[in-house]
Amino acid sequence: MCALQSGVVSEPAVEFRNVSKSYPIYAAPGDRLKELATFQRRSFHHDYWALRDVTKAAHLKEPVDFTKHKKLAGQLLSWIKAALGSATVQPRDPAARSATLICDACLKGRGNILIIEPNQQIFIVGDKWAGDYSSGDISALEAASVSAGLVDFEDTLREFGVQSIKIVIDNTSAKSGCGRGVARSPAVNAALRPGLQVCARLQLRVSSWYIRSENNPADSVSRGGEVDELLLREALREEASWRAR
Repeated sequence: MCALQSGVVSEPAVEFRNVSKSYPIYAAPGDRLKELATFQRRSFHHDYWALRDVTKAAHLKEPVDFTKHKKLAGQLLSWIKAALGSATVQPRDPAARSATLICDACLKGRGNILIIEPNQQIFIVGDKWAGDYSSGDISALEAASVSAGLVDFEDTLREFGVQSIKIVIDNTSAKSGCGRGVARSPAVNAALRPGLQVCARLQLRVSSWYIRSENNPADSVSRGGEVDELLLREALREEASWRAR
């Protein structure tokens, strides 16, 4: 519970009651992907509680008129939001408000390419799945690649202040689930859930786009190779040909 009011604020100025915040801690970087690959049926982390049922009041020696101290009021509000885990972080580039996440999965691994607008700063990540899969699992794996990319890039999206994101993928089931927030397949829904939770935490506007497999620059990353930069640039130039939801 917290409040800031204009006018004169009496003691206590800010008060928190029963505030809790936990973070998942993984013993190894690959454990996060193992958890995603099992569609969260198995847990590979333990919860670290940074705050647990904390009640605290901040007292001021003198009453403060916040209408005369707008900067202080803004800083205090930012601190309160951060403490509650819903902070809006100022981006390094104020113009950077949108991003494109290109995703791909194969039976062995996944690849993700994040492009931050407007300067097209590029971040790439890829990894192998923990386990063996068959062709019947491919839609769920494609959805899991979306979640893995969003989880991996969550801090980057927050740092740049991204407000909207295009998710580009060559699987129609995963694409539909991203765009609508729900898919027909329970396995795809389960695989998408961690990624959609990232979007909710960051309050992202999400749109889903389809790209042909042969044009997907993340394909080589999912297979353990390097991104084809020429194919990536071509894909970005041909963005108008992507099929939106």
